[in-house]
Amino acid sequence: NIKNMNICTMHSLALKTIDPNSEYNIGKITYSYIENRLNINNKDAHIIKKIMEHFFASHSKEISSQHIDMMNLNNENDYINNANIIWNDMCSKQCKMPHDGYLKLFQLKQSKLEYDIIMLDEAQDATECMLHILKRQNHAIRYLVGDIHQQIYGFRNVCNPFNTYETNKIKNYTLSQSFRYGYQIAHLSNIFLKHFKNET
Repeated sequence: NIKNMNICTMHSLALKTIDPNSEYNIGKITYSYIENRLNINNKDAHIIKKIMEHFFASHSKEISSQHIDMMNLNNENDYINNANIIWNDMCSKQCKMPHDGYLKLFQLKQSKLEYDIIMLDEAQDATECMLHILKRQNHAIRYLVGDIHQQIYGFRNVCNPFNTYETNKIKNYTLSQSFRYGYQIAHLSNIFLKHFKNET
């Protein structure tokens, strides 16, 4: 109940804008739906879902070959077309809409967030999609708070925001004191960072 402050996740902020009347069927889309809808096997259904996960995490406006990188697929266009069919089903409320799906819709909507100051905590676990939402808020002072060494969501296609963001337009501040542990652990951590990553 802090006056003039709103604390929320990026997803909850998106959901209030994209689905204020709870019209979407929010949840995980099943492989069986993808198989039956596209008349494909389970292996291809997994590939389609993976393509969509890459798309949701990206800053892209549409599904393309860049979301199939490293998959070494033949007939890329067929996979892209099939992924677009499922995406259209989600948008037209014919099937489940994943949480990252409505976040993608929020990004594509290019909404202006009516805040003077925006702070993104745990920024090391942000996706390109999330960062693109933040980058568009040019009217606001924006803070990215995080530690790339605490990144735990690599499997969700997160990026390194401290490298992705326009570094020539931001100021970096480092934490000079930690309240989580004392000098000995901090000293040992710095030794490892210096030796293995050449960081101080």
